[in-house]
Amino acid sequence: MENSFKKIIRIGIHQPGYHRYCGYFYKMFKSDLFISLDTVQYVSREWQNRQIFYNHGSYKWLSVPVNKGREPIMNKIIVNPRVLRDHWEYIKFIYRKSPYFAKYSDSVAFIYLDRKWDYLNDLCDALSLLARDILGIKTKVVRDSQNRGKYVHSVA
Repeated sequence: MENSFKKIIRIGIHQPGYHRYCGYFYKMFKSDLFISLDTVQYVSREWQNRQIFYNHGSYKWLSVPVNKGREPIMNKIIVNPRVLRDHWEYIKFIYRKSPYFAKYSDSVAFIYLDRKWDYLNDLCDALSLLARDILGIKTKVVRDSQNRGKYVHSVA
């Protein structure tokens, strides 16, 4: 009698976005494989290119300006990358006194100030992967677009 065991893996799938929330990383942590679903259509006024920050009783949206159109997220072009410098200055201002800011600020500053970003997807992934590493999450992350949709279409 032949024993054939299939390994069961947990797959997490989520669209990329600008400064993801805690639940995103929890989903990543609980997964064996995490797929960045960058092949789906971009939706304006959602969380893919913006995030809201709270500071002393007020809210502020930080939005990354992208080209108009409803193409897949992987094709969204950042049309004004200089705005990222302003985002970093705001983030630095509101978090500068937070525990661990000094420990991680150089890594975050590198993403905002030293890298040139053409595509929103690349910026979002850089921020998410940095947070993943800081949180000690070991889950492998892949982009659906880099695998020609084979991950998502094979489990659907």
